[in-house]
Amino acid sequence: FDASHNRYVLNGGASLTECANWQGPVTATLANAQNGLSATAEGNVVRINATTDGLYKDVVLKVTDAEGVVYNAPAVTLIVDTAKPVVTLNTPQSMGWMQKKLLLSGSATDGNGIATLEFSFDGQQTWNIMTVDKSGAFKSETDLSSQPDGFIPIDIRATDNAGKVTICNSVVQKDT
Repeated sequence: FDASHNRYVLNGGASLTECANWQGPVTATLANAQNGLSATAEGNVVRINATTDGLYKDVVLKVTDAEGVVYNAPAVTLIVDTAKPVVTLNTPQSMGWMQKKLLLSGSATDGNGIATLEFSFDGQQTWNIMTVDKSGAFKSETDLSSQPDGFIPIDIRATDNAGKVTICNSVVQKDT
């Protein structure tokens, strides 16, 4: 459960599973059908199963017991995430020569969206925020004048809206 966003996170094909404390066997359906979600029951165990990444709001599980009594569970929000973000660094070219400025450009994409995009030049000790547009493209120019000549590691870290992280690594050479 992601308390900061008041939602359940289903990773990699996970299901939200509960025990229905009613006379069994029970049946389970979704009160409002949503593409990418289904409900199942085995005995008194009920599950909301996810087949498609995405954010699902106001999901209500409808459970019917052996006598036909219907119970609607409280609405929940689910985020389904089966993959880490994909990060592509277009510039600079790996092992390219730089002087005073460095242009970072590329893309960071994920089916659930990118929550944060950051870069580091100090072996991931400190991170600097970059902006990413709705298509996933990013472009940021940074000053290298405080960096010594030599190899400069570049790390790009993307975190998706479900908390999954991808780090893309490269290196450039500075010679002023």
